[in-house]
Amino acid sequence: ISALVWLVVGVACLPFPIMRSHGLDSNSNACFADLQVKPIESKVGTVLMTGTAELLGFVGPLVTILYCTWKTRDSIRGFRIPEENSGERRKALRMVSMCAIVFCVCFAPYHINFFFYMLVKEKVITDCFLSTITLYTQPFCLSLASFDCCLDPIIYFFMTSEFQEQISRHSSMAIRSRLMSKESASSM
Repeated sequence: ISALVWLVVGVACLPFPIMRSHGLDSNSNACFADLQVKPIESKVGTVLMTGTAELLGFVGPLVTILYCTWKTRDSIRGFRIPEENSGERRKALRMVSMCAIVFCVCFAPYHINFFFYMLVKEKVITDCFLSTITLYTQPFCLSLASFDCCLDPIIYFFMTSEFQEQISRHSSMAIRSRLMSKESASSM
């Protein structure tokens, strides 16, 4: 299923790299972000192509992730577990929720901005204010989307029980040592 999803999304987004290689010499190197976009003759075609890419490449995966998150949370809540394991349930619920939140925070700004970015590049949007905002926020949104691949492992690390136990142990030792030093100072 995963390979099929990647194939569909890849095919749906294929026009964008093809359009961006327009005007590039065969023996030159360029950054993908700096490549010119091949003009599309029809403004309606631009909107339809960009809208379709966003629906298949972002809205579809977003709906799938949110639905799976909801069903996974329902499933975790539905298990009957002993009271002493309720902390594990909370951790699992938190982990599932964090994955969906990170996806939304990292990718939603890019994909919302990308739709407008393509419309600005194709001169469908000509409003100066909207064009300026779209062009200036594009690098930030792209960086935020790229940051997701770094953020996911960090979140998984910080959400593990071993890490949280270490923090709890160290913070309780620090509090205990502060209390002991205050008690010894006040007894003198």
